[in-house]
Amino acid sequence: MTTLLSAPPAKAVKAAGDGHYYGYNPDSKTWYPLYEEGGTFGLAAAREAKANGLIVAPSVTGVIGVKRNPSIEKYMMENVAKACWVQAARWTAYESSEGFVEEAITTASHSSRGAMDLGTNIHTALEHSVKRDEWDAAYSIYVDAVHKAYAETGIAVGISAEECVGSILYGVAGKADIVHEASMTIGDIKTRGHKLNKVKASRVPTYRDSDQLQVAALGYMKWGNQFFLGGRGIVFGVSTTQPGLVTPHVFEGKDLVPAFECFLALNTAWRYIHNFDPRVQQ
Repeated sequence: MTTLLSAPPAKAVKAAGDGHYYGYNPDSKTWYPLYEEGGTFGLAAAREAKANGLIVAPSVTGVIGVKRNPSIEKYMMENVAKACWVQAARWTAYESSEGFVEEAITTASHSSRGAMDLGTNIHTALEHSVKRDEWDAAYSIYVDAVHKAYAETGIAVGISAEECVGSILYGVAGKADIVHEASMTIGDIKTRGHKLNKVKASRVPTYRDSDQLQVAALGYMKWGNQFFLGGRGIVFGVSTTQPGLVTPHVFEGKDLVPAFECFLALNTAWRYIHNFDPRVQQ
C-alpha cells in the first residue's frame, strides 16, 4: 500500500512564494491537493516529501506565476493608489510617511481580499451546483448565468467539477473547474471586474498570457496529445462588475499548442528557479 501525504492544518498566512502543490497516488494513478484554505504546503514540504520517495508536484497556476502578470500588478497598484486617495484628507493624522504607507497597503490588501473572497464564493456555488449539492442562493445570479453559458457552448449535460489532473512526466498538476468528457472540453471559471462598455455590449476579458496557458496545460494533463487534436478549452469570464454577465471564450485544441509550448518553457523555468525537479520518468 502506498503511503500518501495529507493536507496540513490550516494556518492564517500562506508562506511567501509558495504556491499550491499536489500529491500523486501511483496505485490509483490519481492526483490530490496538498493544501487547505488558508493552509500551507510549500517548497520545503515538497522537498521533504520527494526525499521520502513520494511524488509531489507544483500547481499549474504556480508554474505560470514565475512570469510577470502586468494586469495583476496594475490592479494592485490601482488599489494602493485608491487607498491613498481616500487617506489623503487625513494626512495630518499620521506622524510619519511610514504610518501612512502601511495603512494604505493594508487598506488595499483588504480590498483585494474582498474580491478574492467573492470569486471563491462564486466558484464554490458553481461547484456545488454541478455536483447537485446545496449552494448559497445569494450567488444565483452568477450560477444561473454560467449554466446558461454551459448550454450555449454545448456542455450543459455530463460535466464534472473540480477534477484533479496532472503529469508525472512534466512534474505538474492542477484542478480543472469543469471537465466535459464527451466533447473533450476543459472549462475554466474566471471571476473578473472590468470596465463597462457604453458603446457596445460588454465582454469580460480573457488574458492570452495566462488563461490560454492554463486550459492548454489542464487539457493535456487530462487527455494527452489527443486534446490538441480534437479538444477545446473554454474560459468562462464571469463579471463581478455586472452580475449576470458571462463571456465564454472558446479555444480549439489545435490553437492551444503554442500556449502549451509556452507553458512547458515556464515549467522548465520554475524547476530552475526553485532548484526542484518533481518529474518522474515513465
